[in-house]
Amino acid sequence: MSTLEGGAYSAAWSPSIESGISTLDIVQVTAMACRPERREMPLHIGLFFDRTGNTADWLGRGSTDSQTQRYTRTEGAMTLETVVKPVMRSVVMIALLLAFLGAGGCQAQPATPPKEPMIGVAITGIDHLADHLSVQEFSVDGYNAAQAGKGGRSVCCAMVPAQWRPDMRVLVEWVEQNWRDCSYRRRQREVTVAPYEEAGRLWVHFLADDSMQLVVSNVGPGNPEYLGPDDPIPRKFPWHDWPADSHCKRQWIEVDEP
Repeated sequence: MSTLEGGAYSAAWSPSIESGISTLDIVQVTAMACRPERREMPLHIGLFFDRTGNTADWLGRGSTDSQTQRYTRTEGAMTLETVVKPVMRSVVMIALLLAFLGAGGCQAQPATPPKEPMIGVAITGIDHLADHLSVQEFSVDGYNAAQAGKGGRSVCCAMVPAQWRPDMRVLVEWVEQNWRDCSYRRRQREVTVAPYEEAGRLWVHFLADDSMQLVVSNVGPGNPEYLGPDDPIPRKFPWHDWPADSHCKRQWIEVDEP
């Protein structure tokens, strides 16, 4: 076996024991693209020669065939130097092209920002709306939280950052039911989360003036340390005052305005 080495590649040339045909067994190519890391791509290439003259020495050695107008192969003309080296150059160019494309065309790759730590917390919705209205279901950033009420119910869970940040906003979606008028409307709003020092339960306040407040706190309304709104929480049961069966005949109309 003889070898040919050329910096970024190497090849092993060995004769076949059975057929006597020489083959190029292994080519190892190492290519450096625009990214700083090392890339190694093993390429396995097999060549065979049928002794028909197609692999003749093209360097001008040997006699000329008058019919084909090309040089015929002479003894020793097919060598590593004349056959393998051009193949190596082609293989290296292909490998470099593949590495270049894999590197994104030498475009700068932006650094991935570190993910902020997140904590799972319970969600509680508080309904401050008028007596004939209720929040039948709501969600925070896609986390379903069922019905808003007087603050005694919680649903698990929403994910909040372990540390508050100034631009912290969430998307709240909810269905507002009007039991008196037998109607409902689907609503959504982006709401800023109030500052907090420690992650805790997520309190979602649906206020009577149609505004909203989101508070992350381990204590709730009624506690002196609670930093959320202290608006009154009505004790109401609109589904009893305007029964769906007798009052609305279970015919609900979706509206865009209250």
